[in-house]
Amino acid sequence: MEAENYANQDLNQIERWANNNKIEFNETKSKVLLISRKRLISRKRQYDKEVNIYLNYKRLLQSETLKYLGIHLDTKFNFNANIDHTVEKLL
Repeated sequence: MEAENYANQDLNQIERWANNNKIEFNETKSKVLLISRKRLISRKRQYDKEVNIYLNYKRLLQSETLKYLGIHLDTKFNFNANIDHTVEKLL
């Protein structure tokens, strides 16, 4: 997958920069979220497609939803996951 190669190349550059500046990224706290606008692919099928993205030579876990700055995002990059999470908290 082309996007996978680009992501790994970019993360390698970021790792080199971080090492030069004495910064460490925690790969156990990092996740991969595959985002797509394709309407033909069902959410289940899209999540089944695994990507191999590495940080510090360790494969990052792939997730269906991701919390970023307090907002929950899903694979369609919309706010449905955030709305669902908020509703669950209210019940």
